[in-house]
Amino acid sequence: MAEVAQRPRSRPPRRTAVSSRTPPTASSPPWAPRPTGQGFEAILEDLRGLWFDTALSGSASALPSLPAFAHPDRVLFGTDQLFAPELAVTHFTGEYDRHPASTP
Repeated sequence: MAEVAQRPRSRPPRRTAVSSRTPPTASSPPWAPRPTGQGFEAILEDLRGLWFDTALSGSASALPSLPAFAHPDRVLFGTDQLFAPELAVTHFTGEYDRHPASTP
């Protein structure tokens, strides 16, 4: 059986910020991540602009993180009704109702 040559181990490539707003290069498919040149704070601000919901995450440990990170106008109430077991929906909805973050 022939031996397979082992490549020397090297450091993993350095990670850079990526975005779909940067045009693709000729050598990359349109869905591939591309460097943006944005700094850390700009990337966080972009992430804060995503939409979030409370489906299956309405617990006392998860809810404080949501208003601390996301823009308040980007948080929606959600239950995952029909996709999650009724017991899970009831549990997380009850947790949400008891949490101070549930009141505007």
